[in-house]
Amino acid sequence: MKPARLLELCAAFERSFDFRFGFSAITRANLVTPELLAAMRRAGLVHVNFGVESGDDRILAAIKKGIRTDQVVRALTWAKELGLATACNFMLGFPQEDEAAVERTLRFMESIAPLTDTFSTLGVVVPFPGTPIYDDYHLEYGFTDWWLQEDFSRYAPPPPIEEREAFHRYYTDDANLGLDFFRYGPGMRELIREGLRFKAEHNLKAMGLLPDPVFRPVPAMAQ
Repeated sequence: MKPARLLELCAAFERSFDFRFGFSAITRANLVTPELLAAMRRAGLVHVNFGVESGDDRILAAIKKGIRTDQVVRALTWAKELGLATACNFMLGFPQEDEAAVERTLRFMESIAPLTDTFSTLGVVVPFPGTPIYDDYHLEYGFTDWWLQEDFSRYAPPPPIEEREAFHRYYTDDANLGLDFFRYGPGMRELIREGLRFKAEHNLKAMGLLPDPVFRPVPAMAQ
């Protein structure tokens, strides 16, 4: 948020340490510049995570994210040109979304996949108390004080990674979809699941844990 201060900090890192250390950063696509990313890279930045949330500019405006999709593409391109690992966070199922908006987000995720090392897993929208999305919609959708209700307190621990099929099912799903805060229709639910699968399988492939659809070899980590 304060570029001059960040540049000073990066320069101090370079001057003050005799050893090289790596760090990651979480930021917004509209806050980075090639100059800032390069300075952070010299200071030890190895990984940058961008909060994107939606691939539809209309939804980004509705949730007051303050960024555009073209800024996301530009920031990812700069980061990859500097050799940085990248991640992007997306959320699915905003009450302002219709099926066409989710489709646009899916297509956007596909388009930036070559520039994105990992996507956030899970990501179904949860209206936490104290947020505008809770204040604006809890009466309309009937989830007032939902965190005090037993029906919303479900938790299933992840299966061991060695149980490949069970782990794959767990990793490509999000139990929050079953809570159905915003009363999704069948088409919307399937599109959200498609987005969850795409993000998760992109990551599993990078980790060597996505089974081959024909030969289904045992991933190296499970051998």
